[in-house]
Amino acid sequence: MSFLKGLRGNPVKSAAKHETRAIELEQREEEARAASEWVAAARDHAKIPNLIRARECYLRSAQLYQVCGDTSREEESLRHASDLALEKEDYEAAADVFDRLIHLATRLKDRRLLFRVYVLKTLTLVAANKLSKAKETFYSTEKVREKLRGKASKNPLYMLVNALVKRFADGDAAPVLKLPENIGGSDAVNQLITKLVAAYRATEDTMVSLSLQKATTSIKGNVTGFCKVKSPVALNLLEARLLTPSSISLHKPLEFGEKSGAKLNAIFTLEANLPGEFDIGPAYVLLELENQHFQLKSDSTPLRVAAAKPRIYMEMQVSSEIHLREEFEILLRVKNESHGDASEITLRVTLPPSLKLHTGTLEKRIITLPAQQEMKFPLFLTALKLGVHEGSVDLEYRGASQRRRKETSPFTVTVIRRKRKHKG
Repeated sequence: MSFLKGLRGNPVKSAAKHETRAIELEQREEEARAASEWVAAARDHAKIPNLIRARECYLRSAQLYQVCGDTSREEESLRHASDLALEKEDYEAAADVFDRLIHLATRLKDRRLLFRVYVLKTLTLVAANKLSKAKETFYSTEKVREKLRGKASKNPLYMLVNALVKRFADGDAAPVLKLPENIGGSDAVNQLITKLVAAYRATEDTMVSLSLQKATTSIKGNVTGFCKVKSPVALNLLEARLLTPSSISLHKPLEFGEKSGAKLNAIFTLEANLPGEFDIGPAYVLLELENQHFQLKSDSTPLRVAAAKPRIYMEMQVSSEIHLREEFEILLRVKNESHGDASEITLRVTLPPSLKLHTGTLEKRIITLPAQQEMKFPLFLTALKLGVHEGSVDLEYRGASQRRRKETSPFTVTVIRRKRKHKG
């Protein structure tokens, strides 16, 4: 490379010459030599420093090494490109480079390389605050680890990523983290590890708790709940959500009064729709500490919803004026005013001898009367005597406990004499 003589002290001009030479060699289809020139250009750009362009040059060299079938140099170029992205804290760009390394490891059927790259990509996605993607990538890491038959379980970098995913993505309590002083990665990887371990240590004592004002309620009963975040350092609240069973609805959503601080409190209200034993929660809270996102998860808390007792309301609606030997109507209204269904309902109307039934039936059977539903039964009668006549309605039904209930409701009918019209 004698043509570069005199340019070594000027990385800008040297990088430009290497790029020009690389393009010329590509046009002559000399891929191996062109790839070397792209590597040289990348090194010069890194000295400027123009890390973005340096990464681009390394990626171009990796493409050419792939064409040549030089997988060793292809891997080396990709490693340099990932380190430059990490050094610039462009974690999404680093994740893209790791994807290329994953493809390389897959082509080579190199499980050890694949395992390490998946671990590094997971680490990078955590740093990029892409926690759901980090969790997905870690799942792929686990599948490769199983194929390695557990030999990778004690890898210190894997142990770190395992702890970070459990804490930052899953929201579990911080497991004990013991790391050697040097994990053995590049300087850029070690710097990233130092940053994430510091964030991890800062969140070890941060806790999220979930509680209810009472542990038992009834159907359609409201229960107030509390979610609290307690931390030794101030945090920023980004998002909060509460998991509830389908039969439990959030009458008032989970809302935090303040969005930052060492102590954060939220109140919510639940409404039960079905009886049973339920677990409320967990609550997931996404927090931020010095630009690093992490998710915490509370424990669940039990709630017992008692089966509602049906309340059957009966009413006999009698015509306003009833005259002797004239047909009149009595309307029997039956309504379930509770939030629990009633079943096997029997209604029996008892009339005094002075009232004669014309149309309708004195006994009704209802298989089920759902909550808040009503049924009406008309009876058409004739009064045989003047005065006040007393009758009754006997009600029997079963509630959620299957215990038979009985009630009696009296009613009265007043029969008056029709007024005679005076001839005017």
